Amino acid sequence: MHTPSSLNSQTLLFSLVLLFFLEGAGCSQAGLRRGEQDRETTIPGGPIDTIPDDTAKPLAALEFLNEHYGADSQQVMDIYLPAGRSKEITRIMVFIHGGGWMGADKSDYTGNINDMKNKDARYAYVNLNYRLVKDGKNQFPAAEEDIKAALEHVWALTDSFHISPLTGVIGVSAGAHLTALEAFKHNTKGYIRSVVCISGVYDMKRFHDEGSAGVAPLAVLVLGGTPEGKPE
Repeated sequence: MHTPSSLNSQTLLFSLVLLFFLEGAGCSQAGLRRGEQDRETTIPGGPIDTIPDDTAKPLAALEFLNEHYGADSQQVMDIYLPAGRSKEITRIMVFIHGGGWMGADKSDYTGNINDMKNKDARYAYVNLNYRLVKDGKNQFPAAEEDIKAALEHVWALTDSFHISPLTGVIGVSAGAHLTALEAFKHNTKGYIRSVVCISGVYDMKRFHDEGSAGVAPLAVLVLGGTPEGKPE
């Protein structure tokens, strides 16, 4: 299984184009800090409930680093809100890292987001961590549940953030698998409008049965059993 550790800026920008200018760019053949940024100040973990409601003047950029969406230490996200944002124009761009469901971190994409943030009021960025499989813990569907909970958390804050809930998701490798699950299985609100999945797994049974050496044991570790025994 090829697991890219990060994306270069060109790939990300190409993905942005796909997300918001092609309808339903998809994962399958079927389709589809807190800081006032006047001077690049970051205060990790600031309370979201103190966001100003005054929108008579253009809103300043804000960042929320390691914002919790659950009780586990891995259930955190970074949220980047652009200056000049509004519910009418600003959509959400979500990044889900890869790492074979057992490694890597949202920091893989921090540099890319830092290159792009605040350059366009149309995009708010969300960079997610999720529970990783380790020592027999956090096997599926833990990561799948985390992505769902993280996006529900962000969507519940869109009014206070003054952004639209319309969302595009980019996932790489294991992150592409999680992106596909969220988009095609859990998108009941219809907020996810486009997805980009890169080097992902979309058929766990085939992944287990036909993958290269080491893939079948990995699948068993991640699933907590064989695909036949864990069909969900």
